Formats: sequence, structure tokens, C-alpha cells
Amino acid sequence: MPNRSINRNTFIGNLGDAPELTRVSENSVVCNFPLALDDSYEKNGETVEQTVWVEIEAWGKLGEICEQYLDRGSQVYIEGKLVSSTWEDEHGQSRKDLSVRAQEVQFLDSPGDAGGDGAMSQSDPAPEPTSQASDGQEDFEPSGDLPF
Repeated sequence: MPNRSINRNTFIGNLGDAPELTRVSENSVVCNFPLALDDSYEKNGETVEQTVWVEIEAWGKLGEICEQYLDRGSQVYIEGKLVSSTWEDEHGQSRKDLSVRAQEVQFLDSPGDAGGDGAMSQSDPAPEPTSQASDGQEDFEPSGDLPF
């Protein structure tokens, strides 16, 4: 029986910086952002708090949505897998890096906070702006901010 492994990671944290969208080819974009994960442990009877930083990459429409609606401080739920990359630095030294390739992103902020309250995954279509009237309310016109 072949050995099997699982490469699935789940995080809830806050963006440490604004997301950056990069076009890597004519038809492909990636959005990168650092995610801060607060952690604590006991040492000599005292609680020690620390922040663990994870680099997140979101590709395609998921990346475009992250870049559009997330900002520094936004709280998010991320599901993804670890990916590694190797490159040479300016001194010719081989370097390796680990990041998490997001497969699902949920915006956890409350209405009016930095983000929103919604979920997007790699397979979800991009949201389309809509204009609807309901219960006698005025038409909603998208202004770049999510209404939640």
C-alpha cells in the first residue's frame, strides 16, 4: 500500500499588510499577503504570547477578490495547502520558502470593519455587482465597498 500524506491547513488570523496583486502571465494573477496568527503558551507559570506569520497566496479570481475586499487588519479564515518554492538570491545562494496556497477564504470581520462577512473559494465565480430594490428600499448601487 502506498504511503499517503495530507496537505491541508486551516488558519484564522489578521492580515499584517494590504494584499498585493501581481500579474504573472497574460491570464494569471496571484495575490500575496502576510497573515498574523496569535498564539500563547505557558512557561514557568506565566503565559507567553507570540505572533506566528504565514505568507498566503491566492490565485486567479480568489486572489482578485482578496485584493479588492481585504486590507491590513482584516480577519479571515483560510483553508489551503503548503507549497514550497526555491530560488537563488543575489549572492547565488539557494533559498527555499514555504507559503500557503489559499483554496478557501472567508471574510470574518463584522459589518463596517476592515473586511466583510463572506466566503470565497478557488472554484467560486467572481461576485457580480447587482442593483435591486426590496421592501421599498432604495436601489443599491455598488461603490467598491461590500454592503456587509
